[in-house]
Amino acid sequence: MMPVGFSTEYQPKERKLTAAEVDVLVAELTPDHAARAAFMVATSANWGETERAKRLDVSPDLRFVHVNGTKTETRDRVVPVVTPAHRSLLEFAVKYAGGKERAMFAPWSNIRRDLHAACKRAGIAPCSPNDLRRTFGNWMVAGGIPSHTVAEMMGHKDTRMLDRVFGRQTPEHQDAAIRQGTRTLALL
Repeated sequence: MMPVGFSTEYQPKERKLTAAEVDVLVAELTPDHAARAAFMVATSANWGETERAKRLDVSPDLRFVHVNGTKTETRDRVVPVVTPAHRSLLEFAVKYAGGKERAMFAPWSNIRRDLHAACKRAGIAPCSPNDLRRTFGNWMVAGGIPSHTVAEMMGHKDTRMLDRVFGRQTPEHQDAAIRQGTRTLALL
């Protein structure tokens, strides 16, 4: 028995952005919207988690971000900001976030429409909020961070979703990882 609307042929989306695409996308959004997109890539936060984000969730030294997840017990998490690219995106998010009072971001009524329009202006393929989250996972895996660590950072209880959806690598990344592993084996 399968729920209505589900298919055994389901293929997860694979869109993830390059650093250059993130840069041109952010440049096409309003400052607060750009800040929220940068925050999503920097922290793996999904849309709902950005809606609950507060300025106090970001540590003063920008090394950690508390992501207010509610979907499962593992989704409420503290994400370390470990790469220069992620730190730069978080700095941008903190600087340009336009939320009032404790909220980090101002309300955003139609993120999908606005992201698609910004992508079109930037000359890149359309992206969704989940593609920004997927970008986080992809960059971390491509950077050599162990899958179980990335899964925890994304709020997953194991690596299945990371392996199937969020951490899938391009053939170029796979080739580089194999070459690095081969060099390491040669040293043993």
